[in-house]
Amino acid sequence: MNRKRMGIAVALFVFAAAGLAWYLLRPAVDPQLQAVRDTQQKLVELPDDKSREERRELFGQMREQIEQLEPEQRTELFRGPPPAFVRAMHKRISPYFELPADERVAFLDREIRRMEEMMRDMRPLLAAAAPFGRDMSPERMSGLQKHMLDSTTPIQRAQMSEFIKDVQQRRQELGLPAFPAPPF
Repeated sequence: MNRKRMGIAVALFVFAAAGLAWYLLRPAVDPQLQAVRDTQQKLVELPDDKSREERRELFGQMREQIEQLEPEQRTELFRGPPPAFVRAMHKRISPYFELPADERVAFLDREIRRMEEMMRDMRPLLAAAAPFGRDMSPERMSGLQKHMLDSTTPIQRAQMSEFIKDVQQRRQELGLPAFPAPPF
């Protein structure tokens, strides 16, 4: 009986020690990075019917948070899972590929109007911020491109590429300027 109690005590001690070691050695969450990720998530989850002012405010808050990050923190921001806006974009465009060809044009028109509104609302904030990628070294840009490749599936990349091509073509048909290509 005494051996049984001793075995249970040892097992509990080992379990407690393992839990303590995990707690002390677990990777710490950088509060600044988490704040940016939380703001990104809020921005992505904001319903389309919310006011432009709310969207502009959140975007400005996120830009300020990113500007306060050190270069290593910015790299880490893109090193994790795909940013919320990438996940949201995939979710937003997925229905496009299920539509019959005759309904795709209307979908593209809605998305182009939405993009134009967002760009109009964000233009003052974007003008105040350094353009994305300007301060990136070629190595850092290459790392971002690799991360985007590693964190998306071939199907997602093919769909995103086709969607961007279709948006560009539709913008041209509507007489609108082309959007610049993303850096990845």
